[in-house]
Amino acid sequence: MKKKITIILTVTALTVLGATSWNFSKKTEMKKQVSESPKVNTISKNAEAESTKNQSQDDFFRIAYQEIKNMLEGKTKRDFKRAVFLVDNAYMGGTLDWNWYENEIKSKLSIFEKMIQVSGYSRYKTSKNWAIHTYMTDTTSTKNGYQRYHYNYAKYASDTSGIVYNLLQTKLGNCRSLPYLYKIFCDELGATAFLATAPMHVYIRQQDENGIWWNLELTSFYKYMPSEDYISQLQITETARQSGLYMKTLSEEENLALCLDDLLRYYIERKNIICDTFVEEVLITALDYMPISEIQLKHFSCLKYRLDKAMEKKGINDYSKIKGDAELTQQFEAMDKVGRYIDKIGYKKISEELYQTLTDKTKKKAETHNQNNK
Repeated sequence: MKKKITIILTVTALTVLGATSWNFSKKTEMKKQVSESPKVNTISKNAEAESTKNQSQDDFFRIAYQEIKNMLEGKTKRDFKRAVFLVDNAYMGGTLDWNWYENEIKSKLSIFEKMIQVSGYSRYKTSKNWAIHTYMTDTTSTKNGYQRYHYNYAKYASDTSGIVYNLLQTKLGNCRSLPYLYKIFCDELGATAFLATAPMHVYIRQQDENGIWWNLELTSFYKYMPSEDYISQLQITETARQSGLYMKTLSEEENLALCLDDLLRYYIERKNIICDTFVEEVLITALDYMPISEIQLKHFSCLKYRLDKAMEKKGINDYSKIKGDAELTQQFEAMDKVGRYIDKIGYKKISEELYQTLTDKTKKKAETHNQNNK
């Protein structure tokens, strides 16, 4: 047992690529893997008292978590639009206006319906998807004022690019806000579309008139993207696809769990921490509904943080020296179990070379964008 364990915590959402998914139907295998998922209640319950600093800002994270948790537990109606707002509002310190957000979204519905009516496409099952996609991406459309919603290359590293509220105001977003808004529009209009994930990316999955699945990329090319390209370019393993870690359509419950993952990421960044009791609580809920996910990375990091703190109190700085301590050994085994599970579901850390390539491509596109807008 070595002191240094290298599991990546988070990755910056640099999206220059999209990714795609297959529609797997191996429900038996999936259920088995879910049942084998390490439970978060292995986290030590003897957590140290948490700081009460910035309590007012923390309240918005607590409010968002509780309302999304109620949705997941069936206590309130599941509402992805509302969940996204709650997370974004927590990140923005409670400064967002729910009524403006809701009205801004609903105001587009009549536009979509008019586009369908004028086009004569109403007889097609995918007419609503067509209208939303056209409105969001077509610069020749008078309905959107010839302004598409597009990737914010000028500020690609900014978290605010991932805020749907900000996207509605500026029409600039990233691989979180763009597919989220598309999904919200579809939900509101009665169209069918699904979210899917890949390393550093979220994208849309939907079916055509013949029931064939396609991957809709909203960040770079605004079109349907072949799976093979992204499997190769993002180094997605076969195991990760088969387990459902990446490249599968997400359920309503998983959409909400994904929002909780966003909430955790924002909270961890805001507080500049690795783990506290709130992180543990949210992890328990999120992983109950989405065990096969990158949320497990935060689970691992939290367990490691608690173990390292416990070792530090006992003056131990090497995992190989905890064998005689029952409590530390139990904590190590819990952490190791999660690490092994992460490997089992096919997670692979993005190589430094690939990460640098993606970064360079994004910077180049940002430079081009800036030059074109001088």
